Parts: sequence; C-alpha cells; structure tokens
Amino acid sequence: AGPGPLLPRAALTLLPATLLTPELPAPLLVLPRVAVLAAAAPPDAALRPALLALLVGLRRKGFRNLVCNRVAVACPLPPAAIYPATNVPLQRLPATWQEDSQRARRWLAQQPERRLEELLSGAFSPTGEARILLDARGLPPMHNGTSQAILGFLDGFARLQRTGFELHVVATREAAAFHGLQRRLRMAQLHDDRPTGTYAAALLLNQPWTLQQLRELHQTAFLLGFNILDSIASDVVYAAPDGLEQVWRWTAALSDMLFFISAFSRDRFRFRFRVATDMPLVVTYLSLSLAELNLTDPDPRLFDEPYILVIGNNYDHKDIAGTVARLADAFPYTRIVTVGADAGATQTARVTSMPSGRLDAARIASLEAYATAIVFPSFYEGFGLPVVQGLARGRTVITRRSPLWEEIAGLADLPGHLVCFEDEPTLIEAVGRALHGEPPHALSGRLADAPPPPDWAHCADHMLRQIEQSLQPGARHAWYQRDLILAPAAGGEDAP
Repeated sequence: AGPGPLLPRAALTLLPATLLTPELPAPLLVLPRVAVLAAAAPPDAALRPALLALLVGLRRKGFRNLVCNRVAVACPLPPAAIYPATNVPLQRLPATWQEDSQRARRWLAQQPERRLEELLSGAFSPTGEARILLDARGLPPMHNGTSQAILGFLDGFARLQRTGFELHVVATREAAAFHGLQRRLRMAQLHDDRPTGTYAAALLLNQPWTLQQLRELHQTAFLLGFNILDSIASDVVYAAPDGLEQVWRWTAALSDMLFFISAFSRDRFRFRFRVATDMPLVVTYLSLSLAELNLTDPDPRLFDEPYILVIGNNYDHKDIAGTVARLADAFPYTRIVTVGADAGATQTARVTSMPSGRLDAARIASLEAYATAIVFPSFYEGFGLPVVQGLARGRTVITRRSPLWEEIAGLADLPGHLVCFEDEPTLIEAVGRALHGEPPHALSGRLADAPPPPDWAHCADHMLRQIEQSLQPGARHAWYQRDLILAPAAGGEDAP
C-alpha cells in the first residue's frame, strides 16, 4: 500500500480518530498481549517479509489493524526509512496467503480514507493555512443580478484582512477578462476555467445546476458550501435544466453548509427540499451599504422629461410586459423606460426598451438616479439588488408585496422609499403619487434592534467564519456521505 501522501499536522483533526484496515505495516505498531499469544512464529526471513507475514496471519485469525490518526510523533527520517515494511514482495509469503494478501491490498486501496488523505495532503499551505476555493464559474461575462452578487462577494473577500486562509478563485476565462478579475482580486490566486490542486473547503458562489458540479467539487475539497441565491428555477420549471430538482435534493442532503442571501430565500429552500437537520443554514445578505450601492457615478441624464423605470427581464415571473402595458394605459403621456424586456413586445412611442446585460454600470446608475419612480413588479425574488440600488439613489421603488421586502426594509438604512402594491389599482395609485410628488405610502423603515447594514466585506466575512467553524472536529462533516454516493464504485460503475 505504501506510506501514502504526507499529511500536514493541520489535517489530522479532519481525519477520523481511528480507522480499521487490513494489515498495514507501519513505523509504529502496538500488539496487545492477546495478539502476541495468538501470533504464529515469524518465518526465518528479513524484517520486511517477516513483519508482513505476522500481520497477515493475525488478520486471518480476526485481528484487525487499528490506525490512530491523532497519534503523531516527530521524526526527522525520510518516508523510505520510516516505512521499512512497504512494497514487500508477496512471493516471500506462504503460497496460500499470496492471493489473500492481494485481496487485502485491494481492499485497503479502495477505502475512502485513501482518497480523503490524498485530498487533505494538499488542502493546506506550507505554513498551515487552509486553502479555500471560491468557485465563480457561475459568473457570466455580462452585467446582471447574478454577476452583481458574485462580484460583490469577491470584492468583499478582496477587502478582508483575515489570516489563516489561502484564497483561490476559479472563473471562466471569458468572465475573468470581461470583469477584470485579475485587477480586482490581488489577494487571491486566480484560476482559469478549472481549479488546480485540492482544498480544505470549496464555496460555489451561486447555486449548483448539475450533479457533475457536486462531483467535481467533492473531488477537489473536503468541505462543500453553496450560495443559494434563490429557488425560483425549480418553481417555474421552464427555466430549469432537466434534473435540477434532484441536484438540489442532493445539495440539501450532502453539503457541509448552505448560504442564502435572505431569510426569505432560506425559508423557501428549506420548505421545498429536505435539508439535513445538522446543516448550517447561514443568511449572509448582499450589501446594503449606501456607499457601495452608490459606488458608480451616473452618466448624464438620458431623458429631459419625467419617466417611470421598469426593471426586470423576459422571464414570466418578472411580469415586465404586462406591467408596462398597464402603466402605458394608465399614464399615456408619461415616458416609460424598461430594462431587460423584449423590445419587440414593449417598444412604442412612449415606451423605451433597453437591453440588459451589456449596459454598463454608469448607464444603469443614470437610469436609476433620474427616474421619477422605479417599478420592480417581479412575483418572486431572493434579494432584489435593483430595489436596494434604487433606494440608495433616493428613489421611490414600487414592488409587488412579499415578505422579502419587509425583511429588507427592516435592515436597510437608505434614503429612498419602498412601496408595495398588491394589484393593478394599488400599482397605479403608487405610481400616480410619485408622478404628482405626493408622499408615498412606504413600508416602515429600519428596525430599532437591527444590526448595522452589511457591506460586501461583512457578507464575505460571514462566509469565512462559517467555513472556519465547519473545519472544527465537532462540526458537520459530510465528506463520507458524499463519497459513498458520488465516488465511482469499486467495480468501476459510475456514481449517480
């Protein structure tokens, strides 16, 4: 079997305290008295074959080898000298034991601890820092809500002054170039398309979409965490890839920790999927910092007249086309600007449609900063960055009523007004009051006992703190459960 990979001392607490194996010649062996009495006389041979024969004989009588992973003794000798009994020629064993010993070696090689030790051998830096992989391959090479969230977290990690971790980031080459990640992430090692090496923990900065993502990250890291932005795709179905329901069921059962951008999003996911009872479910939020939300100076004003800004995309749950049609009927002389809608369906003399994704931050900031009101009619959101960005610009933001907005309003300290509508009459009333400069019927503001509004560094630190806690010996470690399901079977069959 060989001595296996060399493990850093920091990895020992993540291994099981004890492990039963077939015979495993090692530098330090302790035989109990009953085993000494049961052992046959060793053959007249050199130490290596004699020791192996002794252990094989004891194993055939039912004595198993017990590895004690927490017993560590400093030794200056190289591995070849420490492990004198490895690679023993089986021909030196009695003939009837040779096939038996081969079986035991295959058994040993197939034990999951072999894979775990190989993984943990590279999971720490030479100075003992846990290597953390931030998987940003879900970052698209465009501007949308997902890219804003992932970039925000990465910027937060970049600003942290935390020690004890060695940060690595993996993103697609195209997205890294589009968003300038090399410039933004000087605190981390950046990998294009695929990570290299192994890690103590891997954090996917968006929800997983395929079982292959879980399998690949399991082979890469000891701890797995996923940042669940929302569970909308599984509810609307048409926007979900085939098999997504199964992928998220596995995620809920096999992760070490899950992160959510709101308590609303966490509760939705937990209601829909059977989450392991000891799973840490951590709400990190996204930035509610006024300075960070107003980080981009707006372009000059695009329209000289008052206008209503309607934000969303072409997904049905965003309800852009229907909302624009209702507003155009109610306010036929008012300019309506949409971002993210299908121009063919909404463009008229008084409706201007702008594509999302390629509008730069300064253009978006201009549209928000000078709008008379911002309408965000989505039925279902996980956090709603356009809403808090509009509030940071001091705008009246009108949203469809949801428990999420009560949650955000109780945390935020932003100059705008958050107004909720329930149907077409209350939508028209809210927009009309904004157009006429009347006081809005806004939600109650920040709660008196609310914590300080989080910025991106606080959100990222929340994630690192949970990873730190999950690396403790008594924490939930789902690696064995994942490996049982995701690792290739001993006969060569693929895992599900």
